[in-house]
Amino acid sequence: MRKHPSTYLMRFSLRGLPELDLFESDEQRTAAIAEIEREVGSPMTLGYWIAVAILFATVMVVRRYVKGWLQMLNVPPGVDTFLYWAAVLTTALIVLRWLHRWGAATELRQKLLEAGVPVCTKCGYCLRGLADSVGRCPECARPFDAQVVTLLEKAGRS
Repeated sequence: MRKHPSTYLMRFSLRGLPELDLFESDEQRTAAIAEIEREVGSPMTLGYWIAVAILFATVMVVRRYVKGWLQMLNVPPGVDTFLYWAAVLTTALIVLRWLHRWGAATELRQKLLEAGVPVCTKCGYCLRGLADSVGRCPECARPFDAQVVTLLEKAGRS
């Protein structure tokens, strides 16, 4: 089965998030990314349209200011067109990557919990091996969620 090009974009955007390394298998990781992509990439959600508005507004602001700066600097014709489009495209790509990562760590933490991996929902600290009696994340001191307590209890019984 061939992957949709946006899957590669999502993988590139999420690269480097430590939560990705906590999945027990590549299949779980791939399934979690695909599910997040379906949820985030759906035009039927408010978050999608907020992201589109942010991207559009950012590009429009950059277009306006870059044009003005290039005119102020008396950049030669041809070069100004290249610099203009390079600035607009670079800005669009940076904002698009930021939008992809926006909230992705939280979504990945939820997918980890669903996959049976106990992690702190606030900071992403892996809680494997801890007793549920600890009650708080050793990294950020947030109290454990009920789902985390259940996972830790299951791990303690086995």
